Amino acid sequence: MENKRIIMGSDHAGYNLKLKVKAHLEARGFEVADVGTHTPESCNYTIYADALCKAIAAGEADLGILVCGTGIGMSMAANKHRGIRAACCENTFSARMTRMHNNANVLCLGERVVGPGLANKLVDAFLNAEFEALIKGKYKAQYDARMQDTIQKRLKSSKETVDKFNALSPTLEMLAKKYGVDATDIESLNKAIQEDES
Repeated sequence: MENKRIIMGSDHAGYNLKLKVKAHLEARGFEVADVGTHTPESCNYTIYADALCKAIAAGEADLGILVCGTGIGMSMAANKHRGIRAACCENTFSARMTRMHNNANVLCLGERVVGPGLANKLVDAFLNAEFEALIKGKYKAQYDARMQDTIQKRLKSSKETVDKFNALSPTLEMLAKKYGVDATDIESLNKAIQEDES
């Protein structure tokens, strides 16, 4: 693994296990950024899942580890973010395979489910594995096809949005001229129309 920076986060139910895993990672030479929580006081897990996912999306690290009571809540919250592929794992086979076959970038653990020893083994299995499509070419055709399909869908969606805007453009320009505002300033145009209607 080239990037030796990992982002971690937990709620109160995963706080103690997070600290133990963090110490294990630092002993292995990883730089660990902790997005919180920083106390065992009761808190909302989604805040820390969101913070970790935003940090990964911003390029602060390639991989993250989230810890809550079961790992399930964190994985559900994390998977709502575009570009995040979070997996809740309780055995080393799953932790390794979720990286190799699914290109997971966030490992979720449950402090009430796995102890510190197993958690460290799960983390090691996850971090030591690499996505097979990138290293062996296995599944590469399937992965490339999925990525191409995703890109095509996004391009189509973007084109449809542009087409809709272009279809509205003459109307927007006419209204903008009428109300003396910039046609690209939709908020000002909307406000002018509402004021005119009231």
